[in-house]
Amino acid sequence: MIIRRAYNSPDTCRILLLLLLFLVGCQPIPDKTFEVKVRLPQDPETLNPVNYTNVYGLQIIHLLFQTLLNTEDLDSQLRPLLASGLPVVVQKDSLTYITYQIRKEAIWDNAAPVTAQDVVFSMKVIKCPLVNNEKLQMQYEAVQDVISNNTNPEEVTFVCKRNYPNLDRLTGDLFIIPAYLFDPTGLLAQFSLSDLIIQEESLKKHTNIISFAEWFNTGKFSRDENILRGSGAYQLSDWKTGRQVVVQKKQQWWAEKLSNKPEYLTANPARINFQIVPENMTAVLSLKREALDIYSNVPATEFLQLTQDEAMQKKYNFFTPETYDFTYLGINGRLEKFADKKTRQAIAHLLDINNMIKVTQQSFAVRTIGPVKPGDPNYNTSVALYNYNINKAIQLLQAAGWQKENNQWVRIVEEEKIPLTINLQYKAGNNDYEDIALIFRQAAAEAGIPVEIQAMEGSTLGSNLRAHHFEIFIRSMSGGPAEYNFKSILHSVSAVPNGYNYTNFGTAESDTLIDAINETFSPELKSRYLKKFQQILYEEANIIFLFVLKNRIAIHKRLQNTKITTSKAGYDVSAFTLGSPQ
Repeated sequence: MIIRRAYNSPDTCRILLLLLLFLVGCQPIPDKTFEVKVRLPQDPETLNPVNYTNVYGLQIIHLLFQTLLNTEDLDSQLRPLLASGLPVVVQKDSLTYITYQIRKEAIWDNAAPVTAQDVVFSMKVIKCPLVNNEKLQMQYEAVQDVISNNTNPEEVTFVCKRNYPNLDRLTGDLFIIPAYLFDPTGLLAQFSLSDLIIQEESLKKHTNIISFAEWFNTGKFSRDENILRGSGAYQLSDWKTGRQVVVQKKQQWWAEKLSNKPEYLTANPARINFQIVPENMTAVLSLKREALDIYSNVPATEFLQLTQDEAMQKKYNFFTPETYDFTYLGINGRLEKFADKKTRQAIAHLLDINNMIKVTQQSFAVRTIGPVKPGDPNYNTSVALYNYNINKAIQLLQAAGWQKENNQWVRIVEEEKIPLTINLQYKAGNNDYEDIALIFRQAAAEAGIPVEIQAMEGSTLGSNLRAHHFEIFIRSMSGGPAEYNFKSILHSVSAVPNGYNYTNFGTAESDTLIDAINETFSPELKSRYLKKFQQILYEEANIIFLFVLKNRIAIHKRLQNTKITTSKAGYDVSAFTLGSPQ
């Protein structure tokens, strides 16, 4: 055997040193002081990945926890995240099996590996009786079981109803949570997932189920930084309600060690400071003072002014990606005065939507008949938009049995006169909603209908909607490509207290169509069902869709690698790198 001793001449050492310096220089050097300041219009309320309540909380949750697949990129294509690759999908008999392999490198903060058992536990929490997560329970109703592989701890298989669309997207979008933090005493350990599904009613009386639900439904799981620790790159550092939420990059994050780390698996900022600024004008002033790095959904008028301001052009880049954000008017069909759809249609004809778009959105919105974007092949082009027509509104009111008496619309129901007045609620601080409300009030006044406008805190409005304590409200809903599961928000089974069908929309036909949309794999049938569903939604007029937005984003030029996406936030803040203004 010949053993060769390494020989290091001075020249060799110098060459190696220069090569090392060159390689280091090619890599971005992490800046431990790199902080990005992001504007949020409202408090996230909760960062619980199982029962979050708004998109702002969801944006932060994505930094703390991870899903099996990434669906938030530029083109909304599915990409592996916690999973090492895309799933294998097999259909057999009446079931569909979706099998994932979890990355072997993925670990929790206690250094334990992320395994199939964690995926099983995550679905257990969603399916657990008495846990406050009705919306997610309904979204995942297709999942019948989740099976781990006894010989391969990284392999997990979802067993789902066969006739259900986008199962890879549905299962891949599940936040994976650690049992050692969310169920440290093992209250759910004795139950299989199928037990929780099949024995749902009887298990509501089980001591362990009651104890787990009571514990899980507390505020501890909404904001406790010691519990809200997932496999994501960031951890909750500070939360001052109504002021800011700060997340800090972990010192050791498993994905940094991947040899072939995907470009979308990023964690560049050391800190991300979500500044809660409800007032739009206050946020604009903060942007001008460079106190904010990112401002998404800038009011249209101010956005145009900012893009034309030479000083701001030097400091910020501006983007206008398309969104899936729909602004709509909701009418409480449970109330006697709005029970007749002709009355609701009359209200639709009192909405000067073109003027609303002009005043509130400039050129950054387009009218729509429902929750499908115009231009989408599934959009029903045969349904005409409601036109602004006061005379038509009056005719519909008369057809619904309303009569003018002493300059007031009244209708007799069971020998009692019901006056037609409207209380209109919206979230305080949203100037767009306020302008929409004022435009509507003026038109309604011309038709002889008094409208009381009531701005309130977002949490108060949400409570009113869930308790059905409202007449009419203005709000927005967010969707996404291929997201056509309307069961949790528009099916009659959700028109219950604390449900998400606030307006009581629903007919036997619309319920059947929602189920059919979810179950068919045929693009042609799905499109046909969607178009018919849009027609019914339009005619019933419990929800009157006004327009779908384009986002308006300002990002400071000191930030580079600014990935603009079709996600609800409109950007991927974790990808941003630190540069210098040009």
